[in-house]
Amino acid sequence: GNDSYRVVGITHGAVDSGGNPLVYLALPDAQKVQFEQDKRALDAAAAARDAVQQHLKAAPSSLQGLLLSAQIDFRLGAYPQAEAVLLTILKRLPQQPLARTLLVQTYLRDGRPALALDAMKPMLQDDKLDSDRLALAGEVYMRNGDVEKAAVYFEKAAALDPKSVGKKTAVAISHLAKGDGERGLEELEAAAAEDTGIR
Repeated sequence: GNDSYRVVGITHGAVDSGGNPLVYLALPDAQKVQFEQDKRALDAAAAARDAVQQHLKAAPSSLQGLLLSAQIDFRLGAYPQAEAVLLTILKRLPQQPLARTLLVQTYLRDGRPALALDAMKPMLQDDKLDSDRLALAGEVYMRNGDVEKAAVYFEKAAALDPKSVGKKTAVAISHLAKGDGERGLEELEAAAAEDTGIR
């Protein structure tokens, strides 16, 4: 953005369920940053979008071109455009993992958790889901109000990635949401103790 901020502390390993790094800000600052995008990033994304569109004119069924187009739209917050491209890919290749994952994330970011749940169900048929996709499933169930299933998926994700403080925190939050405050707080304390990057 265009503002400067003073760092008052650093956390290590603080990520969302998708593995993206987290930054903690005061609410007014967070609201401002959320809706402000760096002009250089917007210009770069627009240039990338133009290049991808040129590629797709020459090769309209290019899977890589379509996936890249959807990723750019997602990053720009153009969720309807990302959704349309991803649905096109999944119509052709229903089990394409990146397209399915990005569609689920698109629906979550766009505030449509019920559609994220529907889009995610085919993904859950894969017995070899990685920890990030398991955590995403937990997030989808949590956002749909099914804290029991959310806890199951967060626990599977944390078991596969035992060093992830973010995934352990998600497990703890799911226990708190289920009403198991004692277990949730114990797990939050354990996760905080493992996060040696807090200063």
